[in-house]
Amino acid sequence: MYGPRQHRDGVQSVEQIIKDGYVAIRPRDPVQAILGDKKDTTWMGLDDAIHQIRDRCEAYQLNVEGLVQNELDLRNSSRQCDRRPGWEPEDDPEILQSLQAIDERQRQERLSLWRDISRLRSTVPEAAREYLSARRRIDILEDNEGGSA
Repeated sequence: MYGPRQHRDGVQSVEQIIKDGYVAIRPRDPVQAILGDKKDTTWMGLDDAIHQIRDRCEAYQLNVEGLVQNELDLRNSSRQCDRRPGWEPEDDPEILQSLQAIDERQRQERLSLWRDISRLRSTVPEAAREYLSARRRIDILEDNEGGSA
């Protein structure tokens, strides 16, 4: 059985290394170990960046949904309190200030998402390149050894 985000071939995830407090060393001959370790660690970095991006997008979605619900709740409760014809929540300075604060928090959340995702996305191409390079070196080694791994 594999732990969270553990690759089928036994590569640890960043979470597993943090949780377990060690990096598992798989028995290999020295040449395969050097290339395999490079492949495994670059895969780990790539996998971690992808999952961080997805996790951040999920957190953003939950945060924005909460803010939208806060706005709806504020509008609904204020309409129930003041039933004058034509009255809108924006007519009350306190409610207007609260709505503007919610809008500002939504804007800040969008900026934080962009900042976080931009930083993480910048790591993906290099990690993918390193992973593919290590994978291809292993393929060449295996071909030269007659397919044994």
